[in-house]
Amino acid sequence: MERTKFRRWAVLALCVALALVWAVQNSALNVPLRWDVPEQIPEVLDDQREWHVSQDLWLDAGRYTLEWEGEAAGSAVVLAPDRLTADNREGVQLNETGSAAFEVDGQRVRVQVWTDETAAPARLTSGLFCDVDGLFAVLALGALAAFLLLRGPKTGEQKAVLAVLVCCTLAASLPALTPGVSYGPDLHFHLTRIQGIADGLASGQFPVRIQPTPVSGKGYATSLLYPDLFLYPAALLRFVGVSLEGAYRFTILALNAFTALFAWKAGRRMLGGSFAALVFCVLYTLAPYRICNLYVRAALGEAMAMTFLPVVALGFWLVLFRESDGWPVLALGMTGIIQSHLISTIFCVAFGGLLCLVCLRRVFQKERFFALVKAVALALALNLWYILPWARFSREDFNIFHLKFDVWDYALYPAQLFMTFGSVSGDAMRKGTLEGEMLLTPGLALLAAGGALLLALGLAWLEKAQLPSSARLGAGAAAFAGLSLWLCTDLFPWALAQRLPVLGEKVAVIQFPWRFLTTASLFLALCGGALAAWKLTGLSRQAKALVLTAAFCAVLLPSAGQMLQKTAEQPSYSRDGVLVTDNLYDAQYLYTGTSAGDLIARRRPVAGGEGLQVSGLSQRGNRMEFDWSGSGGEAVELPLTWYPGYAAVDGTGAELACEPGENGILTVRTQSDAGHMTVWYRGLWYFRVGDLVSLAAAAGLAAWAVARHTGWRVPLRRRTKLTV
Repeated sequence: MERTKFRRWAVLALCVALALVWAVQNSALNVPLRWDVPEQIPEVLDDQREWHVSQDLWLDAGRYTLEWEGEAAGSAVVLAPDRLTADNREGVQLNETGSAAFEVDGQRVRVQVWTDETAAPARLTSGLFCDVDGLFAVLALGALAAFLLLRGPKTGEQKAVLAVLVCCTLAASLPALTPGVSYGPDLHFHLTRIQGIADGLASGQFPVRIQPTPVSGKGYATSLLYPDLFLYPAALLRFVGVSLEGAYRFTILALNAFTALFAWKAGRRMLGGSFAALVFCVLYTLAPYRICNLYVRAALGEAMAMTFLPVVALGFWLVLFRESDGWPVLALGMTGIIQSHLISTIFCVAFGGLLCLVCLRRVFQKERFFALVKAVALALALNLWYILPWARFSREDFNIFHLKFDVWDYALYPAQLFMTFGSVSGDAMRKGTLEGEMLLTPGLALLAAGGALLLALGLAWLEKAQLPSSARLGAGAAAFAGLSLWLCTDLFPWALAQRLPVLGEKVAVIQFPWRFLTTASLFLALCGGALAAWKLTGLSRQAKALVLTAAFCAVLLPSAGQMLQKTAEQPSYSRDGVLVTDNLYDAQYLYTGTSAGDLIARRRPVAGGEGLQVSGLSQRGNRMEFDWSGSGGEAVELPLTWYPGYAAVDGTGAELACEPGENGILTVRTQSDAGHMTVWYRGLWYFRVGDLVSLAAAAGLAAWAVARHTGWRVPLRRRTKLTV
């Protein structure tokens, strides 16, 4: 026993030492500067000189040095263009005149280097651990190694399960294990969401409603309409200094790990064994459409939703076909979907409603009916903190509610379902050509699994054989998989559906019919797991290993092709690239009539009447404080995007009226000729009611789970055995 313990600690120490060496080697910043001729010279620079400007550099707190290459010796001015100054001039100079070293303090900032030399080659460098990516990697790997060595699997079966889960996670995370982040159409949107949440937390918001980062630091209502609960871990990493690239890659790794874990746990419960659950886990975790969402499209929200689909499937299975005590699982699964992606939420509600219609007699059994009601009530209570703001702001006249989509023009040709390789551009192509189209398919491995199950069901029907529960589950999954595939293609009358008077507008919400590949991937993977539970459980251990290996290779072929082709062909964004941009994606969360370009370009910190004098100006995210004079009763324009819920008070605590100004700018009407003003986003009063209800529901659920785990259980009801 002592020797075993010593070996475990030795392996742990080796893992930490290797991680530490890697961290030290890779944590220093060393970025070559690329010089361009600027279109406009900032006011803080002499416009009579010939300036060159570097690319935008997003730097964390730390000390940096400009190093001129070769014999060139230049001088430069380092500016932070987005930092406000009391005299309303654009940008703050970070270095002293002629100094090559400078410091960044506080939260992450956009930096530009300006030089009037002959654009000599230069690099921006930092010392070790300028950011904490390497340190975080050491801590995370050390904690994981310690957990696995000290509290990890004990039996051979448990070790085999862990090995398969780890292999699935690593195989699905290949691009995240390479330098940089490969471009996808939605990449900048989600990176800006992560940074926006981090900056919102830094400005004192919790939960974050208005993200301060977009619109050149004026704020954007992304968090009010797009769920982002599961981006908070990445945002907290940013908050403590991990780079945005590192936080994003950590999110990808975590999503893959939890997808594999949830798929295996749900499969083991539904399919009745570890082997069948592992087949389901492999097919689902490495499904080509899921990999496409992660890397080709960079559709992080949809990929997050796919993490929780197995939990939702397990919840419905427990409530409708096993003990109705499974309603908390259904509520938690739906919470995961709601907090990930709204369109996926619509899919789950639609398919869940259809399942309830098919099983109507079961639904109206007393215990099952009340279990469904409790699941809905708990899901609403857990998510009320998000649902109330979303319901309030979905009534606003935002651009997103006026976008037009010809859904029928994005439906797939049936032949596309059998594609093995495709483009990695990530662009959604209209009908008429397949040139440049993404790999929009469930994959041949999943289609083969569904086909094999149908063949086995057909033979059993001809033989009039009694079907086990796994086969019946597979038959239901095959039916829903067929429905999902039909909805993906132009075989479904999308053009007719979109012309219907009321339904047509609702149909346009899904945007792309091929989104139903999310549910198709789930149900086809379930078909594979059900087939394994029905026909392959009696195989020897070696034969099962061969089956798992074959499934792994078959489903990984198109997925690995996408991942590696994407990494090789698409530009990679890292700490020397522009990770956060003002690309607002059709300005979806701005009011109609607002010019996004003019709003972004507006650089004046505070504006008002001719006599307005501002001093002591400070801004932290979308919270501003300053002293003013000479503006009694006039509207003062602030560099913040107006949304309902902003609050302003003067030095006496009196409320000041916040109103929308020209082109969506927040204006505050003063009540005296001078005073002190504080402005922040407070939200509406019932937002806090939703926060408290959700907090109470989460606390109650956690207390109940702990009580059950420790044996101090007070049953929610008398347990009743229900017939299948």
